[in-house]
Amino acid sequence: MKAIVIKTVKNQPAMKQYGDLKFFEDDGREGGLINVYPHIKYQEIKGFGGSFTEAASSTFDTLSKENQEKVLRLYFDDKDGLGYNFGRLHINSCDFSLGNYTCVDDGDETLNSFQINR
Repeated sequence: MKAIVIKTVKNQPAMKQYGDLKFFEDDGREGGLINVYPHIKYQEIKGFGGSFTEAASSTFDTLSKENQEKVLRLYFDDKDGLGYNFGRLHINSCDFSLGNYTCVDDGDETLNSFQINR
């Protein structure tokens, strides 16, 4: 089993690799350890991703086309980037929205009032 550590720090190269994680045989200790048992499967991991927010898309829109391509590659490319294959969108405003809005009227459990107009 192999895992690598990648970190992005302000004013340093993005997606810098900080070496491989070291795995050791289980010696029975618990506590500050993370035990990985590759032969035991509790769930299937279908992928990884992040949240697409209005603030992030607004900032992304200010980038040059070249830098937009770079950001997309660093997030979604499975060789040169994080390899994201999932994205999450929020409905209604959130902490990272440019304003406050709602897509459904309060108390509408049937979602009959759903709309995306502001």
